[in-house]
Amino acid sequence: MSIRKYTGQTIEMVYQDRGGRLTQRRIRVRAVRADKVYAFDLNKREPRVFCMERILAIQPVTRHVS
Repeated sequence: MSIRKYTGQTIEMVYQDRGGRLTQRRIRVRAVRADKVYAFDLNKREPRVFCMERILAIQPVTRHVS
């Protein structure tokens, strides 16, 4: 899975947190460094850092997000 190609774009992802809970998130990818994804979480309206190994699926968002 190459999330790096989505830098600057909005994607939806399925993410598993440290506690094992699955969430679906809509994020704007800002940067990818080593095993971390730096993004703006559009649902929580704040910057977040995600571990690549916990991202289970990604899908680009093709419609406008406000």
